[in-house]
Amino acid sequence: MPRPILLLLALALLAAHVQAGVKKKLHFKDGKSLIATLSSFDEAELTIGKEATEKKIPWAKLTPASAFMARKALTPFDDGSARLALATFARSLDLFPEAFEEVEIALALGALDENTFEKVSEEIEKEELTFLGAHIEALLKSGDEPAACLDAIKRLKERYPDHDTTKAYATHVPVLVAKLEALAKMRAEESQAIEEDAATKKLRKKIESILAKKNKALAAADEFIKAGEKAASMGVISRVKKSYLKPRGAEKHLKQAQKYLREIVKLEKQRFRIVPREALQKDEDVIVNKLIGVYLAVTKAYMRDRNYKRAWEYVHSVLRYDPIHEEALEIRDEIKENRLTRKVSTTSNVKPRVRGG
Repeated sequence: MPRPILLLLALALLAAHVQAGVKKKLHFKDGKSLIATLSSFDEAELTIGKEATEKKIPWAKLTPASAFMARKALTPFDDGSARLALATFARSLDLFPEAFEEVEIALALGALDENTFEKVSEEIEKEELTFLGAHIEALLKSGDEPAACLDAIKRLKERYPDHDTTKAYATHVPVLVAKLEALAKMRAEESQAIEEDAATKKLRKKIESILAKKNKALAAADEFIKAGEKAASMGVISRVKKSYLKPRGAEKHLKQAQKYLREIVKLEKQRFRIVPREALQKDEDVIVNKLIGVYLAVTKAYMRDRNYKRAWEYVHSVLRYDPIHEEALEIRDEIKENRLTRKVSTTSNVKPRVRGG
């Protein structure tokens, strides 16, 4: 049964407004970031802000991922030619998986035929293989970044597991692994060789105590997360919320673990002698990813419960940690759509959609 004309018009207006005016966190190549309202774009630059405060940002100043996400946010979702142009933009940024996806969408929207799709796909595949090969060759030549080189070979294997290029570079993996192990051993020996004074030993002991508390908090959070996942599989909404949220849920323990990391940084006075900066950042990333998972699970629970007000609150908790989280952005847009649908439902008799788990 076709949707009522009123609802179609409302959703069309919503789709149009989702594009211009959306806020995104922009990341620059110099390490800076900015939350901005996106206005428009052309091939050379992005325009942010409103008319009185408009600012032009050349695409070249943004990181590739940030540039792509900004242009994608301003690209009409149902315009095949625009999606095809977005694919070309992704290729120029060496974002080949994203380019593949946009070409597939353009095909589905009828912007190109099957033969052209196959030709373009082959071109993207060739470009990606060339890019990855050159990247790996440069890393092998420098020999300074075995971890980055292994990551690049892993990506090649994931994208093209049976390709000859993948097989050729796979022979370097054992050598790179051995080099990483040797570097780790050398650093460990250097660390042990450094004579620690009494103050450093005291500091080490205190930090090790805090790390133990952090690990205990993470373990407790994991138990609540397991309980939440079990409750979600059984459809018990109240237990899902209780397992994940305050006062006793996973969120509380994850926040506590974050506080312990801050304590360590404060004690170290930014010197990172006891715990390397990279290790602390890794722990922080783990906690943030778990928090995102918690808030996303609660958002979905509220969506199943049709409690869009609370779902809106927690989907924004996800976006505070990851402003370009695709699933959270989709849920946020779906909540907007459901709210709009409710406004017109009295005349159209259409029930709001409910997102699955």
